Amino acid sequence: MAKKKESTLTSWEDVNLQLKNLADLEIKKRTLENQETEETNKIKEKFMEQTNAVMDEITAIEKDIILFAEQNRSEFTKKRSKKLTFGTISFRSTRKISVKNSASAIATLKQMNMDEYIRTAESIDKEALLALSDNELAPLSKAGINVTRKDKITVEPDIVQIVSDNQTAA
Repeated sequence: MAKKKESTLTSWEDVNLQLKNLADLEIKKRTLENQETEETNKIKEKFMEQTNAVMDEITAIEKDIILFAEQNRSEFTKKRSKKLTFGTISFRSTRKISVKNSASAIATLKQMNMDEYIRTAESIDKEALLALSDNELAPLSKAGINVTRKDKITVEPDIVQIVSDNQTAA
């Protein structure tokens, strides 16, 4: 038969001292956890400040590039994109359906037997309407369905090129 393991404590006074020791260790553990949290927060704050500064700079540069592209829009009439060494600037035409009065627009679509452009929940399927030509959409303006067009500028830095240039320079 295996021997029963016996406690190293010999009295209730020993137990009481070990309880004190246990409490001290718990306090030490909590103190260390608090220090860890504080240090982690300091590191996060330090990097958050640096990241925010970089993000602000990115935003400023993108706004400046977009402003320059808009000022030179005439260069984008034949080709909608301009490929540069370190990236591409492009104007993309987008379409978006706006509906002023859904109930009226739904009624008009139903009258025109255009039920496939109405979602089952009786909402307008704007994506399907975008597939229509301008001539097909024109009569729907009476119901408050209008198409707005705008150019959306995208700025895409060529990160691979920049990395390889930085490695070549180093």
